[in-house]
Amino acid sequence: MPGSAERRQWLGHNVLGSLTLFSCTSSAEAPRLADARYQKIIVRMHAAAMWAPRLRTGSTQMSPFVVREVEVNDRLNWEPLWQAYQSPSRKIPDEVTNVTWQRFFDELEPVHALVAAEGEALIGFVHYLFHRSTAQLAPICYLQDMYVEDGSRRRGVARSLIHNVCLRAKTLGASRVYWNTGKNNAAARALYGQVATLTGFVQYRIDL
Repeated sequence: MPGSAERRQWLGHNVLGSLTLFSCTSSAEAPRLADARYQKIIVRMHAAAMWAPRLRTGSTQMSPFVVREVEVNDRLNWEPLWQAYQSPSRKIPDEVTNVTWQRFFDELEPVHALVAAEGEALIGFVHYLFHRSTAQLAPICYLQDMYVEDGSRRRGVARSLIHNVCLRAKTLGASRVYWNTGKNNAAARALYGQVATLTGFVQYRIDL
């Protein structure tokens, strides 16, 4: 967790029927609403500032995996993880997958992706986006998808992905990061209970 200068509260948000929603809230005040192009630029600058000093020093104390921005040439390694993330009852059409991938690199889109890389391989990913709120000026960050391959779990990968989303969201002036999981997803909720607090809001949904 960050030091006192960057300390944030980790707060819960909602229970979505069978889904459970968590959030982490930054104490920083947002000076402006970040538009999509601004988001892409700042996130890239933030990533460069985070990793460049470590790469220059050649430190041997780096984690065996690194969390970084997704790159265009990651598609072949990202897609098997994306397919494994989907449940048999919820397969995402190829057309949607293709457009989603393009949005990660479109400066006019508020959609972002990070990957956990170990050498040349990808072992996990997280997708997040920003939206406005009627209750505040600051943008809110929704962590929509997160997946870690089976063989790389319980190594802190998911925790690191969440932490990196929160760092980038704070840089962009977001007041909150939130996400949801299945109510019966005990393994994921064991982690989320350590970094966020669950509250009792309930969401109703109508599919159109």
